[in-house]
Amino acid sequence: PKLEEIAALEPDLILVPNVLEEEVTDQLAAVAPVYTFTLRGGDRANWGQRTEEVADATNTSDRVDELEAEFEERQQSIAEEYADVIEGKTVAVLGAYEENNFYAWGESN
Repeated sequence: PKLEEIAALEPDLILVPNVLEEEVTDQLAAVAPVYTFTLRGGDRANWGQRTEEVADATNTSDRVDELEAEFEERQQSIAEEYADVIEGKTVAVLGAYEENNFYAWGESN
C-alpha cells in the first residue's frame, strides 16, 4: 500500500485483509487503527462472514440482514438474466492476486 497517500487521507479506521504481512499491517496501524478481516484462510469463501466482520468494524451491524437480502436478490437477478447463456455449460471463476499464483472456483467450491 502507498502509506503516504493513505496517511494523507487521515483515516479514522483502516480495513486490512488478512493477506498483508504483519510489517505492513503495523505500518498502517501507525496511521490509524486497523481492523483485519478475513480474506484468506478456511473462511475466505464465506462472504456473509466478511460482511459481518466489516459491519462490526464500521458499527453498521444493523444493516447486515438488509445487505444480505439485497445481495441475494442481485444474485437471483443475474442467474435469471444469464440462465439461457450458461445452460449446459460448465462455469468457473479464476482470480489472480499474486504473481505466479491463481485461485479457481467451480460449482462445488
